[in-house]
Amino acid sequence: MDPPEGCERFIGHFASTDRTFLKAGTHNGFEVDFDHPGIVISKPARAQIWPLVRDWLDARCATRSASRAR
Repeated sequence: MDPPEGCERFIGHFASTDRTFLKAGTHNGFEVDFDHPGIVISKPARAQIWPLVRDWLDARCATRSASRAR
């Protein structure tokens, strides 16, 4: 598991500026302090993390669909 600073540095290498970094822990209102496997497979992740990912992707799919329809 990388510390948050390492993860934030990692996403800084992506070409797109359309990215979101969120520290998933109790200090930011999450039920638990997620670790690397927990953010992927835990029950709290299903309820708290994956809906955020879905919403992020849905927002970008809707934008893409709207621009294609023009």
